[in-house]
Amino acid sequence: MRVAESVYPRVDRKSGKPVPGKYEFTYRDATGRQVWQTVKGSSKADAKAERAELLARMHQGERVERTTLTVSEVARLWLKRGSGQTGRWAPPTRERYERMVRRHIDASTDPARRPLGALKLRDLSVDRVADWSRANERELAPTTARMALIALNQVCRYAVRRSWLADNPVAKLEPAEKPRRTAGQVSILEGQDLARLLDHACSYRPLFELLAYTGLRIGEALGLTWADIDHEAGLIRVHRQLGRDRRHARLKTEASKREVVLAPALARLLRERRLATLHKAPHEFVFTTP
Repeated sequence: MRVAESVYPRVDRKSGKPVPGKYEFTYRDATGRQVWQTVKGSSKADAKAERAELLARMHQGERVERTTLTVSEVARLWLKRGSGQTGRWAPPTRERYERMVRRHIDASTDPARRPLGALKLRDLSVDRVADWSRANERELAPTTARMALIALNQVCRYAVRRSWLADNPVAKLEPAEKPRRTAGQVSILEGQDLARLLDHACSYRPLFELLAYTGLRIGEALGLTWADIDHEAGLIRVHRQLGRDRRHARLKTEASKREVVLAPALARLLRERRLATLHKAPHEFVFTTP
């Protein structure tokens, strides 16, 4: 029973009666194939509007193609592409995204619930994403829940770009449906507390002292070579960090390149360390272990 041009109410196969709040429309995609698309939880006007939007995109030259891929399959294709707004991912970024997909899209935080990745991409609605995000917020740490939603957002953006989705359901979430950022109290070690920590650092004490004096990230400190320590100018030049493969890597951001003041006490500590180590060459690391 047609209710508008190429728009029909969804009919229950057993009873033959229209399903309340479900409409479907038909169109031909970029391959010339006739496609039926269901619009869930909507009105006739919503179905008409979505069909009109699809046709408008096609008239503007955009390739709209129906896909039978699941969310997990699209996520794998996105991981395979391996790039974002700033170019190719760094290895830690790739590892983090792969972990998010493996643990929170391919799998479910609730064993009784079907993983989000098992859904067909065309069935990924805003309400389904909102339910998934709320479940993650209950079960996961706040940062992990946010990272999982960020990964899904990137997957959906990739699908929209490939014309497999008409729009991004993650972008339509209300602010209250996204994991909230909970600001916890930050502990800063000072005075006697810092001294007690350094007393227990044993052979790592020089590294911990440098971190306390300079505020460098751990990777930046481990990536320092003797050539980066300028005693004459009283500076430490930070221009790279140590990657997980034990090789020099780019800093987290371009703004991280900087010169840090070399305090007299720290300069004395570094001189003593260079005298005691067997690795004194300018290109060798300041902090080494057997």
